Amino acid sequence: MNSSSQQKSKLLKIKKLLELKSKAQESNSVDTKDASLSQKTISKRKNDNSADIKTTKPQKVGTTTVEQQNKKLKPMAQKPQNTANPSKQQQKVENTVTPSKQQQKVQNTVTPSKLQQKMQSKLEGARFRWINEKFYTSSGKDAFDLTQNDPSVFEEARFGQQVKSWPLNPVDLIIENLKKQKPGLDVADMGCGEAKIAQTLSKVHKIRSFDLVAHNEFIEACDITKVPVKNESMDVSIFCLALMGTNWIEFIFESCRILKKGGELIIAEVISRIVDIDEFVKCLTDCGLELLKQDKISKMFIFFIFKKTSNIDKKLKIELKNRAETLLKPCIYKRR
Repeated sequence: MNSSSQQKSKLLKIKKLLELKSKAQESNSVDTKDASLSQKTISKRKNDNSADIKTTKPQKVGTTTVEQQNKKLKPMAQKPQNTANPSKQQQKVENTVTPSKQQQKVQNTVTPSKLQQKMQSKLEGARFRWINEKFYTSSGKDAFDLTQNDPSVFEEARFGQQVKSWPLNPVDLIIENLKKQKPGLDVADMGCGEAKIAQTLSKVHKIRSFDLVAHNEFIEACDITKVPVKNESMDVSIFCLALMGTNWIEFIFESCRILKKGGELIIAEVISRIVDIDEFVKCLTDCGLELLKQDKISKMFIFFIFKKTSNIDKKLKIELKNRAETLLKPCIYKRR
């Protein structure tokens, strides 16, 4: 019994050993399969990488490479950028370069110092004096030619800031005078400046404004000795600080030409300009005018109203020109 039991135990051990061996062989075969598969994938990756490397190498065409040929080729034309509608990114870049509206407002609100303002005022005053003296010492034709070549001269010649210091502006007195007259008058404003009379009374009277430059829509640019108006067609003719040329008497001749008989000539002038007031009045009455009113409206200005009674005797024109030469002095402003 003992020997048979021992044999059985041996057989069982051998059986177990055989089973373990078969399992070990199976596991080894699986490992070799996995190893072969891993080696295949590794070799495949190597092949793929080598293919990629080969394609990235410049291919030789003749003696030059494709890369060198590409350098010689011109770049493709780029699509034109829409300059009218820049992209948001471009707008951002522009905004970083150009100042903002707020910054521009700050720059615009920067005022010059008192010294700078004073110097600027002196320069403007000197320029104003020089230009006005030029007008006073030139003929109407020369002044017209000057302003046509350089219209800015007329802009600087306007009284502007100087008017603010006057105790009274004569044009305001003329406006009040015209308001009292019957509406619908034909009025010629000779040497009108900014055409303040027309701007104020255009709905009351038919006003035509003449000056060297058409500064605004109310003004007709012309030489005052040759205004584009028919003979004896105006009820009123006005010279408000406008007898500036050396041939000022010819301005009066032209005013008499366009005035109806019984029409009025209104003159406001600087008192200091008139050398002899009585001779000035006599010279104008010899032009076929009758003095209706003479008034020193302030220390600076004198006011005249004449009525046309007859036409000028042509034989008197040369004599009147000679007499008028020394009657009005040019305004020579004080140097400051």
